[in-house]
Amino acid sequence: MKYNKSEIMKKAWGIFKSTQKSFSDCLREAWKIVKASSIGNLWEKYGKCRVYFDQNSVLSICGVEIERYKTGNVCSCYVNGASVSNSDGRRWIDGTNGCYFDVQNNEVFAPRGKFSNEIVSSIRKFLNI
Repeated sequence: MKYNKSEIMKKAWGIFKSTQKSFSDCLREAWKIVKASSIGNLWEKYGKCRVYFDQNSVLSICGVEIERYKTGNVCSCYVNGASVSNSDGRRWIDGTNGCYFDVQNNEVFAPRGKFSNEIVSSIRKFLNI
């Protein structure tokens, strides 16, 4: 994936001007924001900066493929190519709904569930944090 380096530098300078961090820290933060924004949406309000992830992108990062019936129910679920139960597929869907990355605290959050640890570690690995 290609990134717009001009936008990354602009974001880094904006962070640098508004904080007391070194420029190298601001540049790292800008890269994390841009990389996280490639699979989600940036939200900045009330002094917080978060990236809320797209559910399908998180599922693909975790290696989960889910097929659905027309009703939306899980038809089949595969994790890293291995077939798992439909109820586990539903748990993966529930676990990836509402995941976000808190840029200021450098933390990834996922709803509590059976696969929350796997989801958080996959996202952290994707973001290199």
